[in-house]
Amino acid sequence: MTYTACCFMIAERPRRLLSRKGDRAGGIAVLKLIQPGTSQKQVEAEADEILAISHESVESGRFWTARLRVPVLLAFFN
Repeated sequence: MTYTACCFMIAERPRRLLSRKGDRAGGIAVLKLIQPGTSQKQVEAEADEILAISHESVESGRFWTARLRVPVLLAFFN
């Protein structure tokens, strides 16, 4: 139960904020939080790199497969 409560305090991933939600300001804020000593120019360059990579075609598999059902349930309910 403590683990589940702590999950709500984790910052969102910058890659998801930048590529899927289109929230550049939020993505840059998380990148600054992760790398506090990095300059604004470096953070923006990394954000641009993340966006460039995210536009490449990537084949994604299904998350809930028969092979992964037991490990996912164990990880979530453990």
